[in-house]
Amino acid sequence: LPEGKKCTALAAGKINTCALENDGKAYCCGNNTNGELGDNTDTIRLIPVSGNTAGSLNGIVLTVISAGETHTCSGDGSNVYCWGGNAHGQLGNGVSGAGMLSKVAVKVQDSAGDLGSVTNISSGGHHTCAWNKNEAGKAFCWGFNNYGQLGDSSSDVDRDKAVSIDFSGILSGKTISLVSAGYWHTC
Repeated sequence: LPEGKKCTALAAGKINTCALENDGKAYCCGNNTNGELGDNTDTIRLIPVSGNTAGSLNGIVLTVISAGETHTCSGDGSNVYCWGGNAHGQLGNGVSGAGMLSKVAVKVQDSAGDLGSVTNISSGGHHTCAWNKNEAGKAFCWGFNNYGQLGDSSSDVDRDKAVSIDFSGILSGKTISLVSAGYWHTC
């Protein structure tokens, strides 16, 4: 990080690492083949570089960050932004296939409502989950879903927009207080 800045959060992906500094900017280093560093290039970086904050992201203060195998996601308390690989819709921007070298905003499936004030995120191999610990039932996931890791009662259906975790069955009446994504699962 630049001199005088303090690290407030760390995220380690498969072969890249990102840190948030106290002014809410993301700095990432490592592999960048899919744009997972968010610096608008696909250049491997040996020292941390600041992600692209031009345009609609100018002035946004990031508070949480998480890295998957080929993508990275970060949030500002109101929205979640992702960048990098997108083969399974893991950027959550409503498109699968084309990766992004800079940040895009996560969209929510129409029937799922909105993400609310996201207080934390967790990325697996090719999926990410976000939740708001201040609002019961506000937990969403998007991306790769071959093993049902999105928790929306489906499998083999990747989601390119955030879908609400299904609170029926064993989760009926429960309040999620923490969500953690593994490579091909979520708890």
